[in-house]
Amino acid sequence: GLVKIGGVILTTDAPKKLVLRGIGPSLAEAGVGQALEDPTLDLVNSSGAVIASNDDWRTGGEDLIPLGLAPTDDRESALVATLPQGTYSAIVRGKAGTGGVALVEIYDLDMNNGRVANISPRARVEPGDKVMIGGFILAGTNPSPGVARHRGPSLAHSVASAPEFDAVLAF
Repeated sequence: GLVKIGGVILTTDAPKKLVLRGIGPSLAEAGVGQALEDPTLDLVNSSGAVIASNDDWRTGGEDLIPLGLAPTDDRESALVATLPQGTYSAIVRGKAGTGGVALVEIYDLDMNNGRVANISPRARVEPGDKVMIGGFILAGTNPSPGVARHRGPSLAHSVASAPEFDAVLAF
């Protein structure tokens, strides 16, 4: 099956606490078609080594309940990780190679320590309804400037079927 990847770069002086989630079954409950029925979640470092994994969030994920970030379906995956500065990827797969629509979510629990400097969703995109949507939610009382960018033509030299448009959103 296909994987969904949420890449993240952390800039921090001390380890930073994050929640990572792989959501699928609750999407079906919300009316999303072809939702991934049983997602698994791997957290890998920049060398590709798996440093944490979860399948079915209730196995080892009880600390998500008091945070208010427990998934609504027991088959969904989630974990809490405290990570030093670096580059990481949260990889969501369908158990037993299954495919479907899923969310990769990353929550910063340590807003006062460093920052999540980059979030980059990656997945295979095909014609029709096989699209990827990158979304983000900004919260807090101290807004800061930022840029959201979709790269297309500039990737043509390294990606065989790069999109034919570029878009930049400044905020």
